[in-house]
Amino acid sequence: MFWEVEDGEPYLTVRTRGRFNVEDHRAMVRDILARPFWRPGRNVLFDHRALSFEGTDYAAMTAAVHTHQLYDREIGPGRAAILTAGPADYGLIRIFDALAGDNVLAQLEAFTDERAARAWLTTP
Repeated sequence: MFWEVEDGEPYLTVRTRGRFNVEDHRAMVRDILARPFWRPGRNVLFDHRALSFEGTDYAAMTAAVHTHQLYDREIGPGRAAILTAGPADYGLIRIFDALAGDNVLAQLEAFTDERAARAWLTTP
């Protein structure tokens, strides 16, 4: 799994590619939080349209939520729009969202439409 982080206003954009795995997801979270422009509560667009979730299961989504919980204070109460390529990936992200629920400070939302994701991030 590979990622690129773009510092834009009013939100960050993280573009991923390759194949999803829990270890790389954890490394990505740590990398974002270590960036000099990161501040808790910052909104982020995660563009996962080029990321393969093939073979990703409920246990992997549970582990990804656990990573979020470990860094919850550093992540903060911002919005995270998670953009996917299609219905199957959208369903996995909805599992992530449901597992995280009220157990994290951030507001998480899955999208398949980029304009809708960007609008959600910029609407008060």
